[in-house]
Amino acid sequence: MEPDDELTDVAGRVRRRAIAGVRGSLALTLATLPLSFLTNVVLGRVSPQALGYYSAIQIFIGSYYTFLVFGGIYVFTRFVPAIPRRDRLSFFLSYSAIVASVSVLAAGTVVVALPDLASRLLSRFGSPAPAVAAGLLGVALAWGFGSYFLFSVLESARATAVEKSVVVGFFVAAVLGFGPLRDRLTEDPARFLWWAALAVYSGAAVIAVVFVVGTEEFRLSDPIRWILPHRFWPTVAYTHFDTIVNYVYSTLSPVLVLLWLDVAALGRLSAALRYVLLLTVLPATMNSVIAPAVSRLDAAGLRDEAFRQTAAAMRTAALGIVPAAIVLILFADDAMALFGSGFRDSGDILRLAALSLAAAPAVHLGGGLAAGLGAFRAYLMASSVYVLATLGASAVLVPMQGVRGAAIALSLGALVRHVAILSMLRARFRFPWPGRLAAGWVCCALALTVAMTLRPGRPVACALAAAVVAAFALFGRVTFAELRALGSKAVRGS
Repeated sequence: MEPDDELTDVAGRVRRRAIAGVRGSLALTLATLPLSFLTNVVLGRVSPQALGYYSAIQIFIGSYYTFLVFGGIYVFTRFVPAIPRRDRLSFFLSYSAIVASVSVLAAGTVVVALPDLASRLLSRFGSPAPAVAAGLLGVALAWGFGSYFLFSVLESARATAVEKSVVVGFFVAAVLGFGPLRDRLTEDPARFLWWAALAVYSGAAVIAVVFVVGTEEFRLSDPIRWILPHRFWPTVAYTHFDTIVNYVYSTLSPVLVLLWLDVAALGRLSAALRYVLLLTVLPATMNSVIAPAVSRLDAAGLRDEAFRQTAAAMRTAALGIVPAAIVLILFADDAMALFGSGFRDSGDILRLAALSLAAAPAVHLGGGLAAGLGAFRAYLMASSVYVLATLGASAVLVPMQGVRGAAIALSLGALVRHVAILSMLRARFRFPWPGRLAAGWVCCALALTVAMTLRPGRPVACALAAAVVAAFALFGRVTFAELRALGSKAVRGS
């Protein structure tokens, strides 16, 4: 085989496996989306406090992954595809041992040296027993690293199954809490949900271990040894900062609401963010497959192909997200009422937060492209601007505007991050800025302005939604040929 043919074959194999992975991941994600959403609806209908404590537990786990899990998924994305298959399990275990050791040391230091601080922090999350909190973090680490490893070896369907097993588990817990165990959930929602979380994540960790054991990397592994690839620590430093950036992007506003206000206010914000998270599933799932594919294409000298695939993924993600965001903004009151009649008057929280959806394609897929190319330093510099802007906006707006301020800060930060990531990619790599992304921001902002100013009823809102979506299709250059091609790929998986 000629060299050019070899490169073409590499690109074709990676593309086919990536598309198949996206299809499998999306199928599992779509199958569990109703369960994830219904879990929040069920808990919200029990009480805002129940939904608030559920969200607080997710913040607790997310905070752990941010500050004590160094690097995270992008470390796997960058290194595992480039490591010989026989050494991948050794790297996985070496990396896991480092994080587990740091976690135990940090937890022991806080509990022994600063017991009052540990008690005050846990009280904001419902005062779980320290052993329960520590056990939850341990099984959550095994669950998360197992899914990261599976994504990095392009076992995307299994990785998604590991991720979504938590969704299924919490849905079962919510149904039990709404039905036969409602008295326990109503009487002490924090205790009920902490024990449920420990059970759910323990089961998910077992599934992760079983799937990792079933990989070729496990079967063909050399004897286990300590392996840290070249430039491991600089990469960890950069990707750890990215983890902090993602935390600021997705979790800072809920954290400030929990700490500054109360758990009921967190429940209202969480109800709004359920819709935002629901719609970011598409670019996030695509990125979990595209990022390792980009790394492989770049290693094979096919950077232009990596750019082409990423830009196409961004346009596709915008095509799926922006129309849904427009409808969500215009029908926010009805959407929030699904969580209970007491949530209807919180529609503006959803409207203001939903604007951030316009940034999702650039944030998820652009960040994945930077990681796949190893552009950690440039990404760090761009993200620093975003972190400072979001911290400043949140610190000012949450005390002044409460939950509405948190939603505003979320969307302002998303805009800054969108511009920072795409500007960095263009300056560093001449990556083309898909014009459809700008059209998405303009149309979502238009829908928000109309909704907040006119407060249209349902018939008028339907007409406005159709008009704004049509404007997006026009200025975003959506064609019938593109729609037909996407439909064909969805059916064939290629």
